Amino acid sequence: MMFGDLLVSSSNAAGSIPLPTSGGIQPMSATESEIVPAGIAQKMGLINDNLVVGWSGTQYVARAIMRRLHDQFGTHAPSPEELERFFNEIPVDERREVEFIAMLLVNPTTGFQIGFQAFELSHARFGRIRACGSGYGDLRELVERIGAFTEHDGRDLTPYAKAVGCGLTMAGDLLAREMLLGDTVGHHFGGGYEIVTLSDGRWVKADDILTIFWVLRETRTGGLELSPITHLIKQVYAGDLLVIRSLAFYTNRPAEDRTFYVDPPYRVSYEHERNAVQRPAFQAKWICHQFIVQRLDGTISPRSRITFSPTGSIPPLQVEWNGRRLNLTTSAGYFSILSEFTQSGSQALENSLRESSTSRDAGSQVSP
Repeated sequence: MMFGDLLVSSSNAAGSIPLPTSGGIQPMSATESEIVPAGIAQKMGLINDNLVVGWSGTQYVARAIMRRLHDQFGTHAPSPEELERFFNEIPVDERREVEFIAMLLVNPTTGFQIGFQAFELSHARFGRIRACGSGYGDLRELVERIGAFTEHDGRDLTPYAKAVGCGLTMAGDLLAREMLLGDTVGHHFGGGYEIVTLSDGRWVKADDILTIFWVLRETRTGGLELSPITHLIKQVYAGDLLVIRSLAFYTNRPAEDRTFYVDPPYRVSYEHERNAVQRPAFQAKWICHQFIVQRLDGTISPRSRITFSPTGSIPPLQVEWNGRRLNLTTSAGYFSILSEFTQSGSQALENSLRESSTSRDAGSQVSP
């Protein structure tokens, strides 16, 4: 699996920078040597079915190298020796600006990895991990905190499902931190996340994802009190273009419904191409319920619950937004699963989940 963020930083950013997690990030007053958020871009490229490459560093340099990779190996997979030679031949002036991680599928059972100026660590559960970029320390801490996955309904998860579930858990945790604390953006990473893993013997990006953010506040009696849905983020691909739809609710102003078009790492998209993409609906194959538990001592405990609907099946959760009201329709028992997952043991919380998600008016608190 490869996991990467979208945030691009620069010393030349100016004005408000919109992100899927917020209406806009106001860059700090930066000197020429300071780096501030400048937008979002894909940092992982599917060069071909057998090769995926992720980058960190200076965007225009990385884009030029990724374009060369795509031109050279877009139609055929390199051998491990050819791939090593490519990275070893990156000019000195470029290699000072970038870091790369490449994963090559040599055959169905053998892989080859390169960490070009990247960190490497060993983990008892995940094995060898390579990482690059400013989020390395935060990601390492997050990996250490990830708990065991629970396989509900007696379902045995495939390696693909476990990989995507792991990635969605990390993404939900980091996005929740970004919304509440903003510390990831302060460390020059965030803005959204992509997941690459193997499916049917080829590298693919996890597609058709909806993340729903809930806030649970600890009460003085030890229970959990639910607030209305605060945010929804839908993520799909139109070819190699990433499309993100962000719907954010506020207490004292109207909801914000925005769409972002995120270029692949080896090219720039055209306006007519973006205009031709249909805005994604909030139905999704993968749904991540991201619970943000706010404790009385001021700490935050994110928890994720992932659900998956196979192609052709009836989704257990259907989401509709008409510009004023958010309606969620669920299968029987869906909210009892979520309530059980929060470990509250409270029938009141299950009822609150059911009522709070039935509808929401734009610009107001929940309307049960």
